[in-house]
Amino acid sequence: MPLYEYRCPDGHTAEELRKYVDRDEPVTCGECGAPMVRILSAHHQQPDGLYSHCPNIGTPDNYERKHDLWKRQQMERAEKREHRADRACELRRMAG
Repeated sequence: MPLYEYRCPDGHTAEELRKYVDRDEPVTCGECGAPMVRILSAHHQQPDGLYSHCPNIGTPDNYERKHDLWKRQQMERAEKREHRADRACELRRMAG
């Protein structure tokens, strides 16, 4: 279950584990009793920085290494598809 953060008009905050469908249901502040609204927590915000599109990769060198690995895997998959297509054509000609 996701953890949601809520804030009341007085600035008190609370976190609650709730089902996704219940995330906007009313929450009452435990300190002042005022109604609370759901807020966007810091861990849900888009990260800033050069590598914010891949925040868990870390350093630029690590990013480059993982990106190169991804490109190599894509090329290998394309070669396998090509090989299967060539083999299928060869089998059709033989059956032919």
